[in-house]
Amino acid sequence: MTGQILWRLSALHGFYSSLHYLPDFTGDSVRELVITTIKDSCLCINGANGSVLWNYTASSKFPPYEDALDLLLDMNQDGVNEIIAATYKYSSDNKGRVICLDGRTGTKLGEWSSSSLTNYNVRGVCIINPYSATIAAGLSSGLVQYLVWRNNTFKEDVSFSTGLINCLTRVSTLGASSDEVPDILCGTTDLLYALDGVNASELWRLELTYADVSSFSVRTVLLLPDVTGDDYFDILVVGYS
Repeated sequence: MTGQILWRLSALHGFYSSLHYLPDFTGDSVRELVITTIKDSCLCINGANGSVLWNYTASSKFPPYEDALDLLLDMNQDGVNEIIAATYKYSSDNKGRVICLDGRTGTKLGEWSSSSLTNYNVRGVCIINPYSATIAAGLSSGLVQYLVWRNNTFKEDVSFSTGLINCLTRVSTLGASSDEVPDILCGTTDLLYALDGVNASELWRLELTYADVSSFSVRTVLLLPDVTGDDYFDILVVGYS
């Protein structure tokens, strides 16, 4: 371990916001990377040498957050995960999108926009249940929309509204309810919600208010090992005021 830089990639596409690993499909025994930028690029990068394997250009910007993308199981059985990504609103209809990309080629397989809402961004996505291809999308309108990916099409499932506008900031898997389906943590201004991964019902909410802070916007929610000894995950909440 020397700290030597093995390769670097310039930020010509904009600063990088979200990163996941893909299986090695170039045959060099090093896993590939998929990255979104704060502009409109989603790139797959050779993990061994930093070369760009493909670059998908969206019709809008990707969110500048770590939950801008997530990985499905290999639904088309080509040996590489499919990629789910969130985008900001398109100029054509003022609707954000959830898109699905082929992990090997970067080809867009399908996309979703709300059937009932306009003027919103999709702030983040996460996979709830990889086996049923169930996805949660967090919208800036305050809605958490569950989607199911089937036959290259997104189908709308249940949803949950926080009643807060432009402050849904994080969606993260929890996995704590008795139905053995991962649950969802979503952060808003001054509130952290836990939602059931099956029906999007509210399991609990936590007010995040402090005497010396006028408001607290949740930005990142991380699961920690059980540090309190009660046999449950602990949660780290990071935000700003």
